[in-house]
Amino acid sequence: MTVYAVKDKMVVEKAEAKVLVEQVGVIKTLSNMAKNSGALYGFLSIAIALGAGFGVGLIFRKGGGSH
Repeated sequence: MTVYAVKDKMVVEKAEAKVLVEQVGVIKTLSNMAKNSGALYGFLSIAIALGAGFGVGLIFRKGGGSH
């Protein structure tokens, strides 16, 4: 990453630093699961999507139809 200090439209100073970016926590776990256990990740994704859809259906149950 490079940072410039500008004064009167002129660069007066420049600084550089390396930035390490890595995945942590749940994101890292899901990423590793997707890479190493594709079938499990796929089934888990489908189960979460179905559960979310069912939950939303329960919350907005009033109308009875999709629209």
